[in-house]
Amino acid sequence: MTPQEKDLRVRVIRISAANPYCEGDLVRAADRVLPETTMRKIAGKIDICSYIDESVTAALKAAAPKGVESIEDSATLSIVAKCGAQETRLLPELVSGKFDSAFCDYTCAGKKCDTNYLAWLLRGYTGPPVSRDPSSVERVNASSLRLSKYDLPKYSPLAKQARIFGEVRLTLAPDTQTGRVKDVQLVSGNPMLGNPAVDAVRQWQFSPGTQLGQPVAAVLRFSLCPDE
Repeated sequence: MTPQEKDLRVRVIRISAANPYCEGDLVRAADRVLPETTMRKIAGKIDICSYIDESVTAALKAAAPKGVESIEDSATLSIVAKCGAQETRLLPELVSGKFDSAFCDYTCAGKKCDTNYLAWLLRGYTGPPVSRDPSSVERVNASSLRLSKYDLPKYSPLAKQARIFGEVRLTLAPDTQTGRVKDVQLVSGNPMLGNPAVDAVRQWQFSPGTQLGQPVAAVLRFSLCPDE
């Protein structure tokens, strides 16, 4: 919190997963100016700026370790970035080891950390990762199908949230005259992936002149965080 004449500037820093599906961390700082208020009105009887580094360090050492249960729980670790005229640079302050006692039982990829946990966690961090959809759907045997019209199925948000991925195998019965798909059967695959796949494949159409007469196999691969 920083007084600005009659207003108050508040900043809260949070380290969390970039998204619930893929690897990667995100450092964010929310910054707001609250008009016509004071630090005492916001903090109550607690004088935040009266705390010095030594007292904060002592409190961290005395506090019992607390395991983080989910990425949302990371909001319980808050850091005051500025008090009065004392400005702190965000990333150097986090990786300096100052807060290491809050992560005393943490390991770095299962091994003892060479420096400190936050320095290891934020190694190479330069800013928020590019926002992208962590999911993809592809036709595994695309070249053998000879399709003139197709739309890939949508990856349902529920399946992504449940981290369901894998291959879906289907059999298609094309019309010998029009090339349109008359029937689709789900051979294998999770229904949360297979049902949208069946709906999409019903709209496929084979190229004119394709030799049809027997059921055709199709394989769709649903992936989360594919290699780039």
